[in-house]
Amino acid sequence: MINRKDILIRCSFIHLIMQNEKGSVFTEANQSRIDELRARTKPLTVKMMEELIGLLDKKEMFSTIKLSDSCKSYLRGLYLNHKYGNRYSFINNGSQNITPMVRGIKQEDWAVKMLSEFRGCKYFRHKGRIKNEYLIGSADVFDNKDILKAKRVIEIKTKGTIADFNKRVGTDLEENHRLQVQGYLSLTGKELGEIVYCLVPPTESVIQEQKELFYNLDKNKKNLNLDKKWAEIESDIRFNDIPLNEKIISYKVERDNKLIDQIHERVEICRDWILDFEKYHIDWLNQNK
Repeated sequence: MINRKDILIRCSFIHLIMQNEKGSVFTEANQSRIDELRARTKPLTVKMMEELIGLLDKKEMFSTIKLSDSCKSYLRGLYLNHKYGNRYSFINNGSQNITPMVRGIKQEDWAVKMLSEFRGCKYFRHKGRIKNEYLIGSADVFDNKDILKAKRVIEIKTKGTIADFNKRVGTDLEENHRLQVQGYLSLTGKELGEIVYCLVPPTESVIQEQKELFYNLDKNKKNLNLDKKWAEIESDIRFNDIPLNEKIISYKVERDNKLIDQIHERVEICRDWILDFEKYHIDWLNQNK
């Protein structure tokens, strides 16, 4: 049997456990409208009374949290990991035989250097996972080598094209990323977090691959300016012409204790679901012997 306390939610998946089943949401706007109608000094009109009754019925109907299908799918996978262990994951083919995960780490290292240069202070990558009673996660960067002395936890998001990076301009922070950082604040006890988007070049192996392809395509054309052309292309690939301040977008995330409490409550609900599913799974297996 799975130990309840061993069921921890990864910070990068908090947005899934916070999702409600479609149509099962009672919003803050709904509650505000109820408060507004109740605070009205004049008698409610028939239409207003019907609206109030409808909102109260909705509040009662959705007082029980109903997890979304996406959340249940994630929890099923978490259950299987607990029951059967983390299984081997097939490696995807990547440029120069480098997996996407390895490429991501290399690009994040580059992003940390960019951020340190941009702000004129040193940031430190964190290796390993942190966990508490509810959550587990791998926070990317701290502003001090000693986590206990750090004042800020930073999550790095890398973008490899100008178009993808530019999508962040003028937009609010995505809710799933905000929840992820709240998870890190829960894990570390810090008051301030940050999401930093960085426009980063591809890894050196990818650039080398592009160089070889470029020269192979033109090797029979006797183009005497190949080296000059490649130098221009490589500069474009590395975004050398773009100022550093135009390659970094950041969002501050202050600690929200109320939201963190809600996240912890959801973890308990998810634990209930997993333990119920475990019982169902065992009963189903016994019936099919």
